[in-house]
Amino acid sequence: MVSKIQELNKLISSDKRKSERLNLPVRIFYTTSPDAKWLGPVSVEDIGGNGLRFNSEKKIGEGSEINIKIIFPEKEHPSIIVKASVIWCIKTSRNTYNIGVKFHKMDYADRRRFVEYISDKIMLKYLPSEAGV
Repeated sequence: MVSKIQELNKLISSDKRKSERLNLPVRIFYTTSPDAKWLGPVSVEDIGGNGLRFNSEKKIGEGSEINIKIIFPEKEHPSIIVKASVIWCIKTSRNTYNIGVKFHKMDYADRRRFVEYISDKIMLKYLPSEAGV
């Protein structure tokens, strides 16, 4: 039987991303320009330390810069605003696009809170408190 730690090591060595992506109940609002209205809320498909993936009815071109407001389900975690670049945008159905973005500009305090949030979720997933590690 493969242990959680072995599973984590295998995942880390095989993934080309710089950070793991998690399926968390996070929602976002986004805008394609500083003066535009926020669109959303939109559910996030997966999220990690360097980016996220979401679905939208609006096509956003690769390389586009967008602003994202990340809304955490827990009330004690205030929302975070981050600038991101669209890495890919794939049409998934007649009216829906799957969009992958990479974060590139985040306030230091927001980055710290975000990384702590993601790290806590990874620890809970792979090293539950009863693991005795």
